[in-house]
Amino acid sequence: MDNSINTLNTKNFDQKLTKVQILDIVKSNGISKCNASHKSQVMAFMFGNEFMASDDKGAKHKYGM
Repeated sequence: MDNSINTLNTKNFDQKLTKVQILDIVKSNGISKCNASHKSQVMAFMFGNEFMASDDKGAKHKYGM
């Protein structure tokens, strides 16, 4: 692991993270150290945009039949 969490440019809040950077952040439990933009990118990558945009995250859903 190249410790990408420490190499992020925190002054550039809109920096698009790479897949490798996101996975390094998750593996190192570094989500809490991310700025809001980076945290949003990590969450969207891990859970999907549809889930993150939903208002019923705790509700049970049926998929397929």
